[in-house]
Amino acid sequence: MITTACWLTMKEVSLTIGELARGVPVDDETLLDPAALKACGEHLLHVLLSMKHNGAIEKTRVGLVCLGERLLRSSNPELSALPSDWLASLFNRLTSPEQGIRDLIRRSAGLPFGFTAVFLAEPAGVPRKLLHGAMARLLDIAADDGEHVRAGGGAKGTSEGVHVPQVHAFNVLRQAFSLTELATETTAFGAAGVTVCVRGFKSPHWEVRNGATLAYASLVTKTCGYGNSGAAPVAGGASRRRVTGAEFFRRYPALHPFLLAELTTAADSLEKPGSPVHPSLWPILAMLSRLRPSEPLERAIAEDVGDASSGTDRSTEDVETIASAALSPAAFAPVVRRCAVGRPAAIRAAAARALAPLVDPRDVASVTRASLRNLRENRRKKRIVSSEGGEPAMDSFPCPGVRHNAAHGILLCVKALFAPEGPAAALRRKPGRANPAGESPPGES
Repeated sequence: MITTACWLTMKEVSLTIGELARGVPVDDETLLDPAALKACGEHLLHVLLSMKHNGAIEKTRVGLVCLGERLLRSSNPELSALPSDWLASLFNRLTSPEQGIRDLIRRSAGLPFGFTAVFLAEPAGVPRKLLHGAMARLLDIAADDGEHVRAGGGAKGTSEGVHVPQVHAFNVLRQAFSLTELATETTAFGAAGVTVCVRGFKSPHWEVRNGATLAYASLVTKTCGYGNSGAAPVAGGASRRRVTGAEFFRRYPALHPFLLAELTTAADSLEKPGSPVHPSLWPILAMLSRLRPSEPLERAIAEDVGDASSGTDRSTEDVETIASAALSPAAFAPVVRRCAVGRPAAIRAAAARALAPLVDPRDVASVTRASLRNLRENRRKKRIVSSEGGEPAMDSFPCPGVRHNAAHGILLCVKALFAPEGPAAALRRKPGRANPAGESPPGES
């Protein structure tokens, strides 16, 4: 009971400070002089970096945001510079060299809330200078594995050697990317964030991989959109909020060569007997599966633009030329097909889901024929049988041209192509209609 009362008291104190800072006029120093405002900011920062109760931390951030907004509107240079000083204090805490494994509390507790409070305090509609500088520095810290890993050291049972600032940076990035109020400003760092997170999966330390996973999950939602599709997705439903593959790589062109190179390396590792699954394989397949197949009209517009600039007839180009085009989602399809015939069943299922958004709706028939051709082709396999006299003899029998794992992966890919949200369904969609399945919208006959 006493502990609960303490949390509630700290929440109310923080909210009271924020309300006072918001209600007092900007240039009125009779009620809150600069020394008092500075003391309020130091108190709220101390609370954020000391407490571990999530509810109390969230309310403290609200109070710090209100105080920061009031300070940034002030004409006093000493007061308007305080949020920048807070940010410097937060970075000093994040990169402190004296940190150890005991400083790795859950989600870094109030440290991410302190950073986002400064970001949210900046006025909307203008460039957030503090956010842009801090995000670039956070990405650099998250990309640094520390001296232990750079020297070739591995993980130990006591998490010795883990780079604590790197874990904190991932936790701060996760919260910054997940806030809708900062969606516009953080979009510019989406490609760099994905790159840092994918590389973080290769860390030997579980704490770094866990932080990278949480940040990557926020980035997948931010860059690919909300899926919101249940067990039985309906064409034209909520998953239409997702972006198409062509639109995704137009927004983040730097991710196309990086993800393709990482996926190719992962596919090469998957094909080696006895090798473990590459750390980048599952995250990249998960991101590709969250995309939506491009509409035929969207593909046609993009191709017409390319034809007009090159002066060539688009209809004379083959599928391989299209796949090799810059920023084309189809460039991932051959590598994803290699993953679809791998040994792990979960990887085969993930690759099948990732292949569907990469196939042009007009190429569904040809891709299906090419995939099923391997299942129809037979090869002769010898076996030992018993003859009538009891002597063993050799006999041959027909069997599929691929192994069982490959056959299973091929069938999963074909199933994904004809799923309600697959590329085959995109051919039935009419431009301008929200329901491609042909049903009338609710309330219309």
